[in-house]
Amino acid sequence: MLGGILVQLFTDAFANPSPIDRDTIERISGLALDFTIVSAIATMSFTGLEDSLLPFFILVGVTWIWHLLCFRFLAPILLPDYWVQRSLAELGQSMGVTSTGLLLLRMTDPENQTPALAAFSYKQLLHEPIVGGGLWTASVLPFLKSSGIWPVVGVSCSAVVLWLLVYLFYFRQRYARKRQEEDDGGDGESVSLLASNDAGSEDSATSSSQSPARQASTTSFGTLPRADSCA
Repeated sequence: MLGGILVQLFTDAFANPSPIDRDTIERISGLALDFTIVSAIATMSFTGLEDSLLPFFILVGVTWIWHLLCFRFLAPILLPDYWVQRSLAELGQSMGVTSTGLLLLRMTDPENQTPALAAFSYKQLLHEPIVGGGLWTASVLPFLKSSGIWPVVGVSCSAVVLWLLVYLFYFRQRYARKRQEEDDGGDGESVSLLASNDAGSEDSATSSSQSPARQASTTSFGTLPRADSCA
């Protein structure tokens, strides 16, 4: 991903027009994504669960409840637009692997018509070095063994609270301004539409107040001479 950003910056700086075709890159990335999803699902292993079925099912049940609550109630509030596509990608990744999230996103947005895939990709730049196989993933098991479960729970809850505060004090204001701008644009269109409707109503009232002879002189072909003027 970082390599792709560097290539794009290089071509934007030294190649005009850019030799990279966006449609071709999207086709290649879509094919690579399909191969990634198929290979990830085909290599999943469930060995070693025979002795831990009860804790496994408890963990799965609690995880399902938490993620479904986040998907149903938090996602429409926290995400600015296309919350179904965006949250399904996060749901699949957090409950499985990145390929699972991309698979769900592919099912809901097969033509890549929403910004969900781009937003998910940019999020990975921050997510992967820390959580997705990064620092926290590598250190959580030694930390859990040395300190117990509650310090790990405290760190996890602190991370959730931190990002909620980031949303409340930064992203919510940006989303509110964006919605306000969209509403203002919609109100402007509504005002124009109301004005045109009012003008049409006035024209209709004027037309209805005209004499029958004047109304009869107007047809779909234009304004015809009135009978009294021809006499």
